[in-house]
Amino acid sequence: MRVVWTTSGDGFPRGVASAEGIGLSGAHFTPRDYQSYALIREHEARAALESLGVRPQSLTFLGFPDDGLCQLASAQPSTNAPVFRSPYTSRISPPPSEQIIRGVQYRGLDLRRELEHVMVAFHPTLILVPHPADEHPDHCSTHIFLDDAIERLAGQGGTRPHVLHYLIHYRGWPLAGDVARGDVSPPAEFSMREGRWLSLPLTPAEVASKREAVLAHHSQMLVIGSFMLAFARTHELFVEGEPPVPKCWCNGENIATGGTPSQDRHSRSMP
Repeated sequence: MRVVWTTSGDGFPRGVASAEGIGLSGAHFTPRDYQSYALIREHEARAALESLGVRPQSLTFLGFPDDGLCQLASAQPSTNAPVFRSPYTSRISPPPSEQIIRGVQYRGLDLRRELEHVMVAFHPTLILVPHPADEHPDHCSTHIFLDDAIERLAGQGGTRPHVLHYLIHYRGWPLAGDVARGDVSPPAEFSMREGRWLSLPLTPAEVASKREAVLAHHSQMLVIGSFMLAFARTHELFVEGEPPVPKCWCNGENIATGGTPSQDRHSRSMP
């Protein structure tokens, strides 16, 4: 198993405020504040996976810009593409300790190359990735980059892994509906087009372990705790099959097809 984070979730002012124990109103955070918050988020993610028995060697943080992946995805992927500067951390590249390929910067081409490197080194047969219709721009952008990386490696003779999609942000889901029973159904308004929902039942012990892992994300629990705990349920949901028209909203524009943005994208979690 290998778990890969494209960002460290640092571009989240409400999270920074909660981590520092101050109110958000009138607060002014420095790039160092956001960089420090990234370390907090990474520490919490490691603790969560450790509670599930995942080894530290199996965790990879790529350090690309939180709340910036859709800008990378919307730019022309080339070595001449402008380098993106995070409005939060002021970084133009991942921290040196998180660069797989030395010298990578905040460009779409570099993120795709990093993902290709991970897949070539690990040879995954199954990949779980956010669904392209996930309303968080970093999540759907991650799908775009991963899909591009898979296509390029397959074109070079690599084995195409099986891909399952999961959904995190979609309107009011999963807080609405039957979450109180611990049995969460797929969102009613979600258009499948192609593919099907798969449900993986969890034992009571597995549900308890997942709840413990969710609670390890202390800084996020202070802000969106009820949303996160809604995923500690009796089963996991995945979508099998690639949708024909991916959606990814960036600054009000569907960078995959063009269109009109959907409603709420304010809940935040690290992709």
